Amino acid sequence: MLGWYPGHMNKARRQITEALPEIDVVIEVLDARLPYSSANPMLAELTRHKPVLKLLSRADLADPERTREWVAFFDAQPETRALAVTTTLARELKRIPRLCHELAGPVRADRDVRVMVMGIPNVGKSTLINGLAGRTIAKTGNEPAVTKRQQKVRIGGRVAVIDTPGVLWPKIEDQASAFRLAASGAIRD
Repeated sequence: MLGWYPGHMNKARRQITEALPEIDVVIEVLDARLPYSSANPMLAELTRHKPVLKLLSRADLADPERTREWVAFFDAQPETRALAVTTTLARELKRIPRLCHELAGPVRADRDVRVMVMGIPNVGKSTLINGLAGRTIAKTGNEPAVTKRQQKVRIGGRVAVIDTPGVLWPKIEDQASAFRLAASGAIRD
């Protein structure tokens, strides 16, 4: 059975927990090719009282019909919106600040909407941040655990985004999901 919990993921989970009270909206990045397996149940528990935008990244690599079904499934959940995107295509990311404002509801006029981007390793969180910012801010790589710490970035549309390291849950019970995560690059070789 595949199960472990590296120290850097425990630290990232703790930092997420500490920062969440100040966050207006959570963006959970999922891999559109495996939305069920890439949804972290631990993050769902941590964010259960926050509005969530589920971004299905790598939509260009996924089955379009299945992706539409997943978007509809997530859209039907309370305080949740879903959007399928290719994080390297800036035109697909333009709707995200507006959706964050809609999900956040009224926010004081003197501050930005505070958004936390989270998800498992290697789903495109940092690529998303770079696309939203319109420049390279977050280091990216074709392997998990490139982001080592949280960083805050202001993007257009009065939105401040916090990029977080990828976090898996302590024990992956569903072995089919564990193999899919390994095949997708979410788990190191």
